[in-house]
Amino acid sequence: MKKIFSLLLVMGALFVFSAESPAQGGSDIAKRTLDSGIAFYRSGDYRQALQDFMTVINAHADSKWVDEALLQVSRYYYEVEGNLDQAREHLGRIMQEYATSNSTPEAYYYLGFILFDAGRSVEEMRDGLANLERVVRLFPESEMADDALYLASVVHVSLGEYSSALEKLRRLLLQFPDSDLSASSQFEIGNSFMFMDDIVQAMIEFQGVRNQYPDSELADKALKRLTLLYRLHFSSQAGLRPFNKDAGFTLTGYKLDDPTYMVITPDDRLLVADRGLNRVLAIITEEASVEIIRSSRPDMINVDPAGRVIALSNRMLFAEGARLAMIPSSATGETPEPLSDIMAFCIGPQGQYYVWDRRLQRIICFKSDMSVEKEFPSGVYQDIRDIAINSLGHFYVLDGKERQIVKYDPAGKRLLSIGPKFGGSELRDPRYLAVDGANNLYVLDRRQRSVYIFSPVGEPLVSVYYEDSVRDPRGLAVDSSGGIYIADRRENTVIRFK
Repeated sequence: MKKIFSLLLVMGALFVFSAESPAQGGSDIAKRTLDSGIAFYRSGDYRQALQDFMTVINAHADSKWVDEALLQVSRYYYEVEGNLDQAREHLGRIMQEYATSNSTPEAYYYLGFILFDAGRSVEEMRDGLANLERVVRLFPESEMADDALYLASVVHVSLGEYSSALEKLRRLLLQFPDSDLSASSQFEIGNSFMFMDDIVQAMIEFQGVRNQYPDSELADKALKRLTLLYRLHFSSQAGLRPFNKDAGFTLTGYKLDDPTYMVITPDDRLLVADRGLNRVLAIITEEASVEIIRSSRPDMINVDPAGRVIALSNRMLFAEGARLAMIPSSATGETPEPLSDIMAFCIGPQGQYYVWDRRLQRIICFKSDMSVEKEFPSGVYQDIRDIAINSLGHFYVLDGKERQIVKYDPAGKRLLSIGPKFGGSELRDPRYLAVDGANNLYVLDRRQRSVYIFSPVGEPLVSVYYEDSVRDPRGLAVDSSGGIYIADRRENTVIRFK
């Protein structure tokens, strides 16, 4: 069928060629071949798409569509094959050979994107940032200029350069007031001030989202962020309890049967792993749930950037029922067996997996394609109970033996530790971790019957003493407004504090 489709394309192109001048006909054939490749790419037939794009580049080198074909080829190499070097090579051809074409700002932007997205090193991220800045400097009237400013702000935030991120976002709002990224930029200004620990200014900026963009979907998200920040930073000053048990939240429509873990998705869906039911449920309302996946006795769950539920079952990870073959690197040259003693894991914002294998006594970071990105030294930890990650890619390791939580940056550099003693309290039996939208850390301690909340720099903020409200806690989750959910294995239910 593919050959017939390609033949029909060629026959149609030849017909046009015979009816027009050679130059015009050749350009038309190139355009049709390019469109054919784009259609194949969208349908998932990537090899045929690549063949069409290369036909434009090699057989129609004089046409005006070569730069666009080069852009599509670079996309193929990065998105399909994960070959950053080949993608860079084809983007470089656009910049050198077609410097004045319409594809050039897109090439600079896409190069900036893939260097940031690949996340190999700080140097490559800075190289990506330089290409994004070239879009704005060399092509200020391009439709990619506001996109480049926004993505540059994201890169700055990832590098911890919040003032530079603010400069890019303010510039976007000033130069492109009608951009479809305006509401997002205003929201990220609030985030930048929040990351700088200027909570009052952050709240002013989030309120600005609600005032200036009331019809945006971000207006509701800004309200939830305001609720979260007020709850953690100002409610006590106003004489209010930051958290109270929500007596109106009861799961009456069905019965859990051995809940083990919970997560909150970006759209605030509560997912519950249940070993007794052998499945993962999404709590739609207090009276209804829906089965997401079936999983044999799931112990832990997470959600990847594509929205797939990844389940830890029988000490192995599964995605949509298929085992993820996580193979560690080998110092001997022999191919090791896939990990089979996984006790904890989390998934980062770029789809990377941080996995603790008890047999190897090692944390390993896998890329989304299951290749090893980095490995941590063996023997550092003996009892990791949970791993959590924030929006900046910083991850937390809960060390049960030492009764502390250690925070690392994406490169694996140790940033800080919390516990066992902090402030006037102490971690005695920490079990579960969660991170909220403001990158605050939540720690559930079974013996203390409390959830402790720490700022991104490890300062204690608030503690929630749940007393006998929860008899046997088996999971912790936090929604976007700071509502806390705890699964109770003894009562087979979920308790909410808000």
